Amino acid sequence: MTVTKKHFQNSVLIFLLICLSLLHLIFTIKTNAYFSLDDFAVLNYLQNHSILEMILKFLTQGDIWGFKKILGYLNFAVLFKLFGTNPIPFIINNYLLHTVNIILVFLISLRLTKDSLKSFFVSIIANSLYFSYFSNIHEYLVVFFILVSSLLYLHSRFKLSLAIFILALLTKEIAFTLPFFLLAINRQQKLKERNLQFFIVLAVYVFYQFFIGQSRFGLPIDHPYAISFSLPLIVSNLKFYLPLWLVALSLLFTSPILLVSLLSLLPSLLLLNRQETYYLYLPLIYYSIFLATRLPKFSFKTSPLYILIFFMLGGRNLLPPLARQTFPNWQKVSIQNVIDRLESNISNKNIDISDIYLERDAKLMLGSNTLNLFVSPQTASQYQFKYNSNQQTILVIPAQARIHK
Repeated sequence: MTVTKKHFQNSVLIFLLICLSLLHLIFTIKTNAYFSLDDFAVLNYLQNHSILEMILKFLTQGDIWGFKKILGYLNFAVLFKLFGTNPIPFIINNYLLHTVNIILVFLISLRLTKDSLKSFFVSIIANSLYFSYFSNIHEYLVVFFILVSSLLYLHSRFKLSLAIFILALLTKEIAFTLPFFLLAINRQQKLKERNLQFFIVLAVYVFYQFFIGQSRFGLPIDHPYAISFSLPLIVSNLKFYLPLWLVALSLLFTSPILLVSLLSLLPSLLLLNRQETYYLYLPLIYYSIFLATRLPKFSFKTSPLYILIFFMLGGRNLLPPLARQTFPNWQKVSIQNVIDRLESNISNKNIDISDIYLERDAKLMLGSNTLNLFVSPQTASQYQFKYNSNQQTILVIPAQARIHK
């Protein structure tokens, strides 16, 4: 196959990956993805602080939950400052990051295997996890930096790769796995090792994260990110994440890259109060690249193995879901019910919402004092709101009263 034909084939396969990923975007829009969970805590912070204040605090004292990271928040903050609480820019932002990540998996796998069809297959597997939750900006962005750094490393652009690694560390702590991934690639592909500098940077980062400024040691047991080395906890968390890894370990021989994939899952096994599917995103990315290095060349003879792996890893569930009609998001509906009640009774000092069923996110919006970000701009400019959770009422404070006070 000539170089031109190879480039054309690779371009077609990348185009098909983009089309597959586009189905995720359509489904997300059709199912009315909206702000949820931690988004409200972030919105509450952003409405009361400038971006510069956020950068200085998060890098010196830690973010809302105590981690020293900033780039994902910066991405979120820029979108919020430009578009407010319009969900579409957040949806498109995450979609673009995810799509680029899938293309990067293809390019890295292609670089390691020189096999376009095999690289396309593992990219489909990597594409199977997609999250419409907006705070997954952190997950998408850190994987983006990890993959860019890896690809640059494979092209012998070591200094630029190292610089991108630093950006990955400033995005999310799980980027600590990158030097081990590069080491695994060196060992498995028998490449010349050039990753000592990555481990030096990692050592400096660990010191910065845990010993400079505010420390995360000794978190209370009810903290969202409290950790424990309890064996029953690890087993319980492992059961939550188990199916993918059980299949992987039962089907294929171990390898350095697979071990890195498992390493990237390890921190989530130690979390006392959190079991979240998005912790599988980076492990699945590593795992997909591992498959590319272990699977035989795709051919008619080996196609049964590919089919077997496809179905054992999820079958149809590996492909994006379809949404032929618009579906309600009941979390969003609950938020809108509160807003409609408020807007229609804005002349009242106290608005009773006890008869409205509050879904989880409506409670989080009210509890985080971010209701003003979701009402109409005119209403938000004229009033301030305080939620009384015991009486389930909203206190309406006119702007003039705030100024006078």
